[in-house]
Amino acid sequence: MKKVFNTIAALLFLQVAAYAQQPTGRTTATKIADVLAQQPAEEQAKFLMAMKELEGFTSEDVSALLLGLKPQGGNNAPGRVCN
Repeated sequence: MKKVFNTIAALLFLQVAAYAQQPTGRTTATKIADVLAQQPAEEQAKFLMAMKELEGFTSEDVSALLLGLKPQGGNNAPGRVCN
């Protein structure tokens, strides 16, 4: 029984590691959309994962992210209707 549990646990860890890796050829818009889709994060682990992804941004990616944001109170989610 212990061997089965260890095997299942190892497979789950491999799945998480494979899921965490993003394709290398993503565009700036895709990277920004992926990070913004994870916000606001309700769990600390998800927030930390988004911040880890931001560490991989180039200066151009960060600049594009900041230029795309609206001032405080503005709607930063295109396509959403806020009432």
